[in-house]
Amino acid sequence: MQISARGYQQIVHKTAQILSVELPSEYVDQIQHADEVAAAIAEIAATPALTAALHNAVIDAISEGRDYRTDKRIQQLLTSRELAASNISQTARTRAESELRETLVEHSQRILAGWSDALTEHSAALSAAAEAGLNLGNTSAVVAKGGDDMRLLHDAQIAVTAWSAARAGFEALATVAGVNLAGPVPLIYTAAPSEEWVPAVEAAGAQRLDVSPWDLARRRIALALPTLAEYQGRLATFQADRRQRQQEEEKQRAERLVNSW
Repeated sequence: MQISARGYQQIVHKTAQILSVELPSEYVDQIQHADEVAAAIAEIAATPALTAALHNAVIDAISEGRDYRTDKRIQQLLTSRELAASNISQTARTRAESELRETLVEHSQRILAGWSDALTEHSAALSAAAEAGLNLGNTSAVVAKGGDDMRLLHDAQIAVTAWSAARAGFEALATVAGVNLAGPVPLIYTAAPSEEWVPAVEAAGAQRLDVSPWDLARRRIALALPTLAEYQGRLATFQADRRQRQQEEEKQRAERLVNSW
């Protein structure tokens, strides 16, 4: 099922809330204006209410001795009813969907940059937990040990939630912008070369899981959420490295074949 732009917007706002990051003021203003336009259109589209208001306005004009055919209020209501009958609400929804997508894309760079800054402390929390040798999958053991490990565990758990939200928000913005997300998941989490994180991907895959920021932190891999442009750069580098490895492997196979003759 295809998610609407409003659905992606809700994901972005939820991510910003979890990360405690304010969205750009220009973005907020554009969203507020769009909501005001939608509210105005909704009033026009209320056909039963418009019909009742029109009828009452005509009756009032006749009762008061005014010409209902030239009454400004009646003309306004007639225009509104005609617009409602022409299905303006559907046109408005289609346009709002398109404009909301454009707004999300327009501000994605600043939104993601703000999230990346906010994730710095969460990445540090995961690194600290990894340095302490904590097992986030066995919290009872950490709790039983107590001491400073309890604080490290608490901070790491918050960091896991923050990074999970950041990934959801990033993927929402990328999808709206039409950015190809075909690359491995670690490209969302790190700018490190693939040879550093491939073992983590394989280990997670053996358990039928996606690799997580915690998996990377345990391997001392630096975490950094990219902008959409940075992600595309990471993906291009990954694909180029993969092609080079494939070419080298093909060359080695050819050499082995020649040597076997």
